[in-house]
Amino acid sequence: MDISRGTPEPDLAKDEAEMLRIAAAELYAMRRRRDKHIPCELLGEPVWDMLLASYAHRENVMSIPEVCHFSAVSQSTGHRWLRALISKSLVEYVRSSLDSDQDCNLVALTKDGRAMVEEVLRDMLRG
Repeated sequence: MDISRGTPEPDLAKDEAEMLRIAAAELYAMRRRRDKHIPCELLGEPVWDMLLASYAHRENVMSIPEVCHFSAVSQSTGHRWLRALISKSLVEYVRSSLDSDQDCNLVALTKDGRAMVEEVLRDMLRG
């Protein structure tokens, strides 16, 4: 499943935004390749996987089932970690413009969440 669709955040210079998005997508892909050799339950970092996938996803909004899939956790575990991210104001629920009556099934990084991931990625790339 490809997590890199849409357009980058306008807050960053276009080249840097694309570089960070690509770095997040590649880090995520490396983690999934590692899972082929070591059981993911021994390496679990679902929050980091959620943050990376959300950042790399260019449309900036993901369904909760997508977030759970990308972090390789069950729906119940995914909801628990999403609640923790929401309580830290790093992720927020987003209502679909198509159906305002449905339960919130979409999430996105907040401005603070994006800034935190960008800071971590910049630091990792500086190495």
